[in-house]
Amino acid sequence: NTFIFTPLVSPVGSEEEKDPRQHLIQKQQHVEEEIATTTFVIPFKDNASRNTSGIMAISTTKKDIVEQITRGRPFLTCDDIKNLEIVRQVSNGMNKAVFEVKLPGSGVSAIVKRCFKSRRYQDLLKKETNFLKRLQDQYGTDKTIGYFGECEASSDQLCEEMLKNGETKEHILVNFSIGYTSVVEMGTPLILNHQLNDTGKSHTCIKASRKCFAGFFTESDVEDLKMIARQYANYSKVPITLRKRANTDNCKAEQYVATTTGLRHVDLDMVYEREELNYTEALEINCSVIRLFLNNNTLDCTTANLNREQKQNHRINTTVAVNYCNRP
Repeated sequence: NTFIFTPLVSPVGSEEEKDPRQHLIQKQQHVEEEIATTTFVIPFKDNASRNTSGIMAISTTKKDIVEQITRGRPFLTCDDIKNLEIVRQVSNGMNKAVFEVKLPGSGVSAIVKRCFKSRRYQDLLKKETNFLKRLQDQYGTDKTIGYFGECEASSDQLCEEMLKNGETKEHILVNFSIGYTSVVEMGTPLILNHQLNDTGKSHTCIKASRKCFAGFFTESDVEDLKMIARQYANYSKVPITLRKRANTDNCKAEQYVATTTGLRHVDLDMVYEREELNYTEALEINCSVIRLFLNNNTLDCTTANLNREQKQNHRINTTVAVNYCNRP
């Protein structure tokens, strides 16, 4: 499988030549600088190896196309959504299913998320979609995952009646005129579930393999993650945080994707509105999660250290990172 975004920048420090990662990195130097715009299809050998995180699995969308779609026309209506062309099913987890679709008119690939299991899980997906829309409205498509539209086409009762009458879950999931559907921009996941060894099933973010993976993030990647921490703390409605209790999934790479303009957070199940907090308090909570993610206890999220031009130069090479961190 190929999960490259752009080549990794050389490690910094006096021990640079001694770092065993250098040999792997050098072997990847033939990768073209524009690899971020290439389509990566991730084959699945069986259901057990499928991505169940709800994270989208390929990336083809350029940001200028996203901006044309979101600015040049209204959001997708229910009529638009029910007629979307399904390219393939990306994942089918316990709580939601994810599809690659083609947007009408442009033919640009996008992601559809579907859930009809229960009102609780539908509400989580609606909350996530609402966050993404508001973030796009506040910060623009260049700094967020693009929101294209959503539709609640029918009630839970209709789904329950169809199941009782013999309709299968699979049939209902591909019928976008039933249940709740959200449509967002496509990105490339940093890693899929269980792609790193010894990641465990808990919310633990301090496994050795995760600490190793964190060492491959570039300065540009770090700045993107700090920006997410600030965006959430400055959310237009009330501050939102990446954690409310001790446990969170947001310190895991599986919750983030790469787009042509940087890393973005896409699985917002464990994001919380915190009206009792001010910006500074929310930012510290968010930064504490990013510190776990990056294995960097001294990270300061309050300011940006790179300008826009510098940020585009180097990105994590996840193939190199996974290969190195999974070594025996």
